[in-house]
Formats: sequence, structure tokens, C-alpha cells
Amino acid sequence: MLAVYNALLQKGVSPDTEVVAYLAQVFVASKDPPHSDCTPARLWKEVERWKVAPNAWCYGVLLRACLKAKDGVTAERLWQHAKDKAEKIIFGDSFFVNLVQALSDHPKGLEEALNVLAWLKKRGMSALPQFYSVLLSLCKQKGRLEEGKIVHERISTKGAVNGRVDEKLYSSLIDMTRTAWEARQRPCACSTRCPNCIAQSLSLGTR
Repeated sequence: MLAVYNALLQKGVSPDTEVVAYLAQVFVASKDPPHSDCTPARLWKEVERWKVAPNAWCYGVLLRACLKAKDGVTAERLWQHAKDKAEKIIFGDSFFVNLVQALSDHPKGLEEALNVLAWLKKRGMSALPQFYSVLLSLCKQKGRLEEGKIVHERISTKGAVNGRVDEKLYSSLIDMTRTAWEARQRPCACSTRCPNCIAQSLSLGTR
């Protein structure tokens, strides 16, 4: 596919948003991503090289490519570029879910994902339950209970969750609760997994 793209470049055709997005879609649809010549890292270099100005759709497709490639580094570079355009571009809720999922493959995935949470919080923006589920899973994987408390506090804030707290998010909260209990070696006497016990355990922290 990039052979066609390079042929166009040789004829003086500069890439634009549609071209980059199309190539990213080719990668997302590829059945053999590791051997694809349209990797998100390569495509992002072209964006920077030609100073392409992606729109929300193009950013979204590139992010899905990062997610498929497990390329958290390119996802972070994309986000640094995209957030500067946030006043002019409206990103859908699914964009932020895909973003934190892609960032989970970054060497500093949890920190980068929490930066996204802080960015949304600063602007008073809500996020889908899946967004918080990914963050809680990252906190659990890294054994970072204090960060889990930050996520839980945001979930508890009115208007922070766009939609109902679904089963997956509820399960993520329970998993974080179990982790907190195990860390404190203080098993809960409640066998009903009630929300109050969940909230209380997440507020305990670790010593």
C-alpha cells in the first residue's frame, strides 16, 4: 500500500488527512499487522513530515491503529499533538477509551493514562464507564492503590461518568477493593460486595 503512496509522492501529490486516515484503516483491517507497511509509527512520521492537520476522524483511526499494533509510544505522541487542537476538535467518548487502552502499552502507561484523566477532570469532561475500567485495571496490574483511589474518587464525582456504572466497571471496582484488602491484610466481613464497603476499602490506602 505504501508503494502506491510513495508513487503519489513522486508525482508531487502531498498527503492529506484523508490519505493518512485511509492508510490507517488499511492497517486496522490488516490480518498480518506485524508485516504491514502502514504501521501507525510510520504513518505518524508522515503526519509530522508533511505537517498534516488530522481531524477528529483521522485521529480516531490512527489511534485504533496504535491499539491494534500495541504501540503505546505512538499513541502518546498522537495525543500530545491532538490535545493542543482540542479547542477546535471535538473528540467522541470512544476516543478516550481507545486512548487509555492504547497507552497501556506505553512504558509509562499508567502515568500517561492518569494524565488523560487529569486533562478531562480539569475541563470538567465526563468519560464512559469503560474508560474508568481500563484505568482501574492498570492500577491493579501495577499494584498502585493510591492511583486507584484517585480514579475511584473521580468516578464518585457527580457527572464524571457518562452513563451508568456498568457491570464491567463494577467488577473493576471490586477487583481494586480485593487488592486493597489483600494489601492491608484486612478482609472485609461483608459478603455482599456492597458499594459502601467498596468505597470504604478504596479510601483506606496502604501503609
